Amino acid sequence: MKKVSWFCLIIIILHFNLIAQTDKLSDKYKLDFVIPDIPAFKALNIDPSHILRPSDVKKFAVMLAPFYNNGKPGIPKNFALEFSPWKLQSKNWLLSDYYKSGIKRLSYNSSFSLGAVSDATDHPSKIAIGYRFSLLSKNADPIRSDYITQQLDANLPGRFLRGDLITFWLTRIISQLPSYYATHKEEFRIFLTKIDDEVAKKGLEDDSSWLSLKTKLQTVFGRKFRLKDLNEELVTKYLDNSVEMIMDDYKERYWNATRIDGALSLVAESGDSLIAGTRFSSFNAWFTSSIRMKEKMQLLLGGSLKMPHADLSEDDTTPLDINFNLRLLRGTSDFRFFAEAQLTNRNYGEIDKSFLLNVGAEIRISEKFWVMANTGVDNIKEKSQENWFNRLVANLDLRYGFN
Repeated sequence: MKKVSWFCLIIIILHFNLIAQTDKLSDKYKLDFVIPDIPAFKALNIDPSHILRPSDVKKFAVMLAPFYNNGKPGIPKNFALEFSPWKLQSKNWLLSDYYKSGIKRLSYNSSFSLGAVSDATDHPSKIAIGYRFSLLSKNADPIRSDYITQQLDANLPGRFLRGDLITFWLTRIISQLPSYYATHKEEFRIFLTKIDDEVAKKGLEDDSSWLSLKTKLQTVFGRKFRLKDLNEELVTKYLDNSVEMIMDDYKERYWNATRIDGALSLVAESGDSLIAGTRFSSFNAWFTSSIRMKEKMQLLLGGSLKMPHADLSEDDTTPLDINFNLRLLRGTSDFRFFAEAQLTNRNYGEIDKSFLLNVGAEIRISEKFWVMANTGVDNIKEKSQENWFNRLVANLDLRYGFN
């Protein structure tokens, strides 16, 4: 299992380097500010908290945990993968498809996951498969956000500038069909560097299209802008930088936007590494409502259940774990603290109830890597005892995801 963990880590590093070299502006429209939380991993009980974190569905995500657990640091033996087939397919969709089809929006924000863990139970080899979905409010969805539209309208008077320049060139300078541009891009680039001369040559100094375009150029680049400095690279760079700033501001404002997340998972276990000895272990389900509270706070109200296959007594006919969670987060899109309370009720086995008080932080260490650390006290009541007893819990995870 250690070899598998090291292999996963190497793949992550290599992929991170590849993505860093091929980063595109369009990636800014993907919400990468929510820490990955993988249902298949959650079902394997690696984290004492059972709440399903709101998480942007990734094309691909990896989770290794724990690097530190209850006072024992080490190389993680447990990992999970998440992927979204619909996001991979969405490159062939139109924005209008996403707007009009609730099914496509749900599919785009859905994913499958696979997790594996090795523990100290009688059936130590466990594997889980999961499915999760997110129902996003408009503010949680950059494609439908009114804030994005308003900012584009207010802050990008030149967002159509490149198209306007091409249209002016095609209709006023060369009087050709739009298809001409596809095979004469180099001529258009030269035109931009000599636009004043071309306008004078055609006698268009008082043409309404030119006056409108000149006003837009001065609005975008400033009144002191010189037309001889105009080129396509300058126009493209201006638009790209403006969109990037708007998206960064949007992510900072709406990392805590209201949304609903749900997930299902099945777990199988085995006494060894052979498939022949595999049996059903548990069915798990989660539901979390995330509520925006001011600009820097978010309240999570969550519930989950687990129906395990266990060595039951005659009284344990319907084994069931029920968890209720309340988590309050405060911070930014890159760094936030949280405090959490979790109540668990169990009707089988030795544990009757538990009450977890948990604090921690979520920290982005790069564009696609997150570290999550938490510590707390788990108060447990066994069926055979009247009193509660306490135990300390601590966890440190590394999470990675890309869109």
